[in-house]
Amino acid sequence: MSVLPGIGIAAGDNNTIEVASAFDGEEVILYETVSKEWWEEVKRTEEIHREVSKQYLDLPEITSVSITGSNEEIEGHTELQIRAMYDSDIVDLSYVDSIVPESVDGVNIETIEAPPDELQCTLRGTNDPVRGGWITAVEGGGGGTLCARAYWESTDTLTMLTAAHVAAGQGKTGCDSSPIGNRLSQSSSWAPSREIGSVLNYHESYDWAAIEIENNDLDFSGHVQRSENNSINLVGSYTNYAKLIDDFDPVYKRGATTQFQSGYCTAYNESANLDCVTFNGEGVEVEVGQTAAGDSGGPTYTIINNDAFLVSLHAVGRGSLGDVAECSPTDARERPRSVGLSSEFLSDSGFRFGRTS
Repeated sequence: MSVLPGIGIAAGDNNTIEVASAFDGEEVILYETVSKEWWEEVKRTEEIHREVSKQYLDLPEITSVSITGSNEEIEGHTELQIRAMYDSDIVDLSYVDSIVPESVDGVNIETIEAPPDELQCTLRGTNDPVRGGWITAVEGGGGGTLCARAYWESTDTLTMLTAAHVAAGQGKTGCDSSPIGNRLSQSSSWAPSREIGSVLNYHESYDWAAIEIENNDLDFSGHVQRSENNSINLVGSYTNYAKLIDDFDPVYKRGATTQFQSGYCTAYNESANLDCVTFNGEGVEVEVGQTAAGDSGGPTYTIINNDAFLVSLHAVGRGSLGDVAECSPTDARERPRSVGLSSEFLSDSGFRFGRTS
């Protein structure tokens, strides 16, 4: 980006700063004013987080490292901390605490047990026009949720985004099988009349896939769905995750299985060990009430002045500690957190939302 989040312009006095919070491609479409002291601490935490990630993510017992909020404050704002999750099937907390320090240069590191992943569940439904948040199916079996329509500048192509493991099809992950060329439709099972097009490109580590829109008989909308008869225009990418955590601003998720959910951003800059999906410091966690398999690929977004801004592309549901994974409504309720790829990464990769060219 030509202007990065955190590269601010002094606003009003020496105590505040304007930061770039939302983008349409490289164009800044929203600035927000924050405390200068707090923002400097945010950037320092992000720098320490990068070093901690490099040091500990190679350990098999550490499953993710991210930035999250703490119970402390700086000038009335939430002080951030680093969170490291560990696999309790490999080690116990006492061992993790013996190798991961409590803090680095004054930034606290919280270590917690990694919750379980989600299972596969049954999906259904077709809808017009085709929007972010509707169900998608892969020719040959499998499916999930569409994230959003996006114009991909580098290829001059109009696409629909979803998760790579959704585009790979039934029983595949995108780690062991390239989804390029796979054909997807907007339906609960493969339907040629509802075909979107074929997968143009993908990335297994970041878990995104771009489907080239090839069907001129369907209407592809730049909106994301909320309720059954209510949608909202998606205009860009929101990238100021620290401010989302600090302000406790609402974040919404739309998935084919659990439908419309609302909650709050709880962590960002996550690196994880989910098969080959790592996010490489580009993961975002949102607590949204319910997640379930079939929601994968769907959008999480925030709303500002009656417009939607993408926050992340949902990849996996993260449950509560001690969950017993079952494919049921109860299982969905016990998996309250969405983890997915940041909209900042998608914007940096040239995907522009709300545009057709």
